[in-house]
Amino acid sequence: MKILVVGGKRSVGIIQHVAENTKLTADLEYLYTDTYEEIVEELESRQTSFDGILFTGATPFEYVSGRVQPLIPWEALPQTPQAFLAALLKAGYKNQWNLQKVSVDTYPSELIHNVYDEIGFSSEELDLYIAKFQPNEKTYIEDLIEFHTDNYRSRRVSFCITGNIAVANALAKNHIPYVKIDPPTDIIIQQINALRLKHQLKLAEYNLVATIMIDIEIYADQLYKISELERFHSANKAKEAIYVFALNNRAAVFEKSDGHFVLFTTLHQLEQYSDYFKIFPLFQNIRRNENIKNISIGIGLGTDSYSAKLNAENSLLLAHRQEKDCLYLTYEDGNIAGPLTYETAIQESDTVSTANKRLLEISLRSQVGMNTLKKLVAVIHEYAIEVTTPQQMAELMNMSSRNMNRLLSKLEECGYVKIAGKEARVSSGRPSRLIRFYF
Repeated sequence: MKILVVGGKRSVGIIQHVAENTKLTADLEYLYTDTYEEIVEELESRQTSFDGILFTGATPFEYVSGRVQPLIPWEALPQTPQAFLAALLKAGYKNQWNLQKVSVDTYPSELIHNVYDEIGFSSEELDLYIAKFQPNEKTYIEDLIEFHTDNYRSRRVSFCITGNIAVANALAKNHIPYVKIDPPTDIIIQQINALRLKHQLKLAEYNLVATIMIDIEIYADQLYKISELERFHSANKAKEAIYVFALNNRAAVFEKSDGHFVLFTTLHQLEQYSDYFKIFPLFQNIRRNENIKNISIGIGLGTDSYSAKLNAENSLLLAHRQEKDCLYLTYEDGNIAGPLTYETAIQESDTVSTANKRLLEISLRSQVGMNTLKKLVAVIHEYAIEVTTPQQMAELMNMSSRNMNRLLSKLEECGYVKIAGKEARVSSGRPSRLIRFYF
């Protein structure tokens, strides 16, 4: 397994040291950078050259996630109480700094206060200044540097704690005392193992059998004054396009009857061919023939050829009902995505088509039905939702909390939903998660 580790030089160096001194069954490549845009450029050009991406922290992960679609498993080193506690110990025991007067970035307020509670400090005893800037802001690094510098030079704090190497370097240059939070060894190993597990699950998904059923209807010769010879040539051209498609996707082809084909391949091959179902060039290749009336395609996924065939038959039935060129896909668990039409597959410049392709991509990757996604997007636009809670979304979507959490879980696994924080609560009780959609 090949993993790309991305982040600041110090944190990436720590991971490299752990990898070199630990028996890890993974091949790690390293990108040392303090510029998040460099990570964006790297993943846009070479993401699929790797089996997984490991970010050295939540900040670069959040920044890049808003700009690049994950096509392989991504993981970030989490913000852990033990890492923050280690920073406090270094500051208090080694440097003899005042632990009660600190400015902190990167880490959430709740985690910071919990750690202080564990070591016996109440909130009343503390002068804590916690940065609230968002990683997606253009001046994020500059704002953090100014935040810490102002707090220290105004004598509000005795030192600073940062999780960002660029901020740490700036503080060092300005002779401001600081502690850089470093990832613990066990967390590094845990996240690499999590990537390995996701990769193994992805391989199992790639090996799903994909059955493709294609029905091609040619205009009737008597109604449209097409000669029998023209119909013969049209049928042969369509057949040729299908066999080229099969060759490119390592698919076995069976011609059931004139204009009816069944192909067997894998999900992985189809994803590569269609750019994760953003396009489906087979439509265009067949449609070049002006005598074609309709192209109906049904794709079924399954753990074996029999279940994949049943799902393909279901997809083809749905495609026939559209009475136009279109494709449906039925997953191994019965969930359905589609339709992908000829128009949405080739009209790159059309705004509606682009939106449809985006939703189809989300549907295919997350296994959430298109109708549910369309309703979700409509609610988000209608109420101008930027950040919300699962309960609020459940009410707006007229869904149970349980079903909404299942829906959000599927979207979160694919990077379309991210946790933005926790809702402030006046009353007692567990605070609800705040979520943000990335559609």
